Amino acid sequence: MNQHRGRDYSLDGIRGIAIVIVMIYHLVGVLAVSGADFHNPISKLIFVFIDDGWMGVDLFFTLSGYLITSILLKTKAEPNYLKNFFMRRSLRIFPLYYFFLIIYFIVLPYFFGEYSRFQHLESRQVWYWTYMSNFEIFFKQKWSDPAHLWSLGIEEQFYWFWPFIVLLFSSRTFHWLTAIIFILQPLIRLAFVLSGVTGNVIPAFTFSHLDGLMVGAFIATSLYRQTFTKESLRKWGYYLFFGGLLARLALPFIPVSFDIRRNVIAIDIWSLFSGGLILLSVTHAKESLINTLLTNRLLVFAGTYSYGLYMIHQLIFQYIAFKFGSIAGANLISLLQVGILGGIASFIGAWLLFKYFESPFLNLKEHFSYAKIKSH
Repeated sequence: MNQHRGRDYSLDGIRGIAIVIVMIYHLVGVLAVSGADFHNPISKLIFVFIDDGWMGVDLFFTLSGYLITSILLKTKAEPNYLKNFFMRRSLRIFPLYYFFLIIYFIVLPYFFGEYSRFQHLESRQVWYWTYMSNFEIFFKQKWSDPAHLWSLGIEEQFYWFWPFIVLLFSSRTFHWLTAIIFILQPLIRLAFVLSGVTGNVIPAFTFSHLDGLMVGAFIATSLYRQTFTKESLRKWGYYLFFGGLLARLALPFIPVSFDIRRNVIAIDIWSLFSGGLILLSVTHAKESLINTLLTNRLLVFAGTYSYGLYMIHQLIFQYIAFKFGSIAGANLISLLQVGILGGIASFIGAWLLFKYFESPFLNLKEHFSYAKIKSH
């Protein structure tokens, strides 16, 4: 079965942008923890551009909100609506996720038991096996490896309740609901900041980080209901895209605390920016400049294997930095060396996982096909 039939390659390109941003962000974080020196002027300049790399996750969230809501709205009248959705999501997500957990919690500690990162894993595993690691981060107010799975926890929890929301409400009421939930998100985060919650764990809590998912859902509902003309949506795409960039440039000058700027305002800015990028893609022709850029082969390749890349890249970067400590101490050179070695290994690993591990499960999705959607 051809996994790419009917695929929107421009959206793969957006996934590609998201995963590359996240990988670069994690690369710098891994090297900083490993002892690399990033205090010279050139390094500081690089950090100005890389420090927002976490926004790649919000780009993923916005894209997921758009795609999942589009599917649910188009199929909610079908008799096997819930069964098909949950089975298709399970076949897409569970196999690789749990394979990673087996490697991380069972295989690696056996070979590297002396490595501090694998200590106390038994007491923490339940959070990961139940897709609740983001709640562990929030309640313990501490980030612990494998920390990158927090975003998958939010997405999975979104899948648990969102199909029922779409089913229960009319598309008009649902449209307003997405807007209301979006507006509430920064208010909830602000309340957490003011109540003394550690700032950097606030985005890990599901019900304070639904911004991107709601932006994507609002776009999907607008297109489904044809609330606005395509020309109007395209204009809003430009407004959100360039407005988001300008807002980010202005963010450091807003007279509020760093926690409020970073963990309250910035998430909204990047979610709206991501929505703008998606709007520009879906409202322009395939031959347009924006979609020509998004369908670049490298971006599409990265986007196609983005799930595998997200799962394994940080562990690979950490292993290389740990194994070759002398590289990690070389600051900017380490960024290139570990980045190139880890990047190549991550892409090869993600491709192999997709071809030989994920694909057999993905092929089973044809047994739970939607009547109104040929392929997605």
